[in-house]
Amino acid sequence: MAEFYSYQYGEILRKLRNEQGRAMKFFEDDRLSQATISKIENGHPHVSEEKVKLYAERLGTNLEALPQILSEEQERHERIELKLLSVENYIDLLGPDIGLKKLKELQVNDDDRYKPILNYLKGKCYFHKKLLKKAKTFFLKTIMYINQESSFNHKNLKSICLNKLGRIANVENNLEEALNYTQEGIREFETDQKREYVLYSLMTNKAIYLEEMGLLERSLQTIQKIKEAQHGAKTMDGALSLFDLESRILNKNQMYSKAIALVKEGIELARINHMYDRSFALWNTFGNINFDMNKLDESKICYRTALDLKEKITKKRPIISVYKQLGIIAQRQGDIDLAKEYLEKSIQYGDKIRDMLQFIGAFIAYGDFYRKRLLFREASHQYQQGLELAQKYKYLEKEEEALAKLSECFKHLGNDEHYLDYSQQLQSVRVRLLDGGDG
Repeated sequence: MAEFYSYQYGEILRKLRNEQGRAMKFFEDDRLSQATISKIENGHPHVSEEKVKLYAERLGTNLEALPQILSEEQERHERIELKLLSVENYIDLLGPDIGLKKLKELQVNDDDRYKPILNYLKGKCYFHKKLLKKAKTFFLKTIMYINQESSFNHKNLKSICLNKLGRIANVENNLEEALNYTQEGIREFETDQKREYVLYSLMTNKAIYLEEMGLLERSLQTIQKIKEAQHGAKTMDGALSLFDLESRILNKNQMYSKAIALVKEGIELARINHMYDRSFALWNTFGNINFDMNKLDESKICYRTALDLKEKITKKRPIISVYKQLGIIAQRQGDIDLAKEYLEKSIQYGDKIRDMLQFIGAFIAYGDFYRKRLLFREASHQYQQGLELAQKYKYLEKEEEALAKLSECFKHLGNDEHYLDYSQQLQSVRVRLLDGGDG
């Protein structure tokens, strides 16, 4: 019997036995052992046709009927897969609530083969609803089912879940975990499966996390790999994400002309495609480039252009940085009241959005505002709040910055005890940074 048919027939016979609610032991005798029944159900190619025929008859069917049953089963599975495809479309285009409703309406019973995709779709619904703990639970369950049976990894579902888990970790301000999930997703990706765009997304996210961790060279290398491989860049959003990321890295490497050319191209594409979130992010990056070139008036134009889009965007995290930068510019240009207003807005948005890296930056910028006006006590309050968050979320470089500025404040305040305490903490953090963040 051909291996394909032995496997398919084995599945059908197991299903018939389960429908009867009987264990294998019920059907065994001196002609048909339990071990042979197990081999038949698992599609072992070397079981004789006679044994398969005998087992089929004991289940109330016959070998001749199996092709028809197989055909009907295949049609049933095709209908279920079509319904699942439809549900995913509902989730992405009509919203997670409708998606959850459609999932409840599905008649899939307890068929093990659909456990991974059903858990994934539930996770996707809760991810869209921003219920990240529930989403994480379902993505982890999906991976568990796939690990139990490798054939479940349909259309790179494991890599998709790992990518989502990386994004959740990033939102939770755990960049190291985000990078680990993403790199595992890349390793698990099977090139002969479908959804090639998933690899593109994983590689892009890897580059983003590396950039956020300050590992610029590795991030640029990842971007170059994406360009060379041309991984399924099927969405304009994905392409614009790379424009923004590469512009940021070029800016940090002081390659300003290249950064400006790239960000301008991205801004135009975002504009003609009405992509508000990407437009906001790119204008923010353009503002940062001009700011780093000390072109303050030009950077103000960019930041204000971005802010005028804030009611149109769904991803609010960059707003914290824009208000912070406008506050710094206003202070440099002597408008103290406006600077204070912008910096307070940056902290308000940081408290609301909870992007911890940006939130810490807002506190430090507000501390700088007071320190530069020689208001060291007020400055220390802001730095201390930034320090607490940096320590809690393990942002060592921000911890170093806050400690250095706190030491300076208490030196000016004549508080030797606090000055010595923060100076010692600062030295300890600098040693850890030299050791690569260990300890």
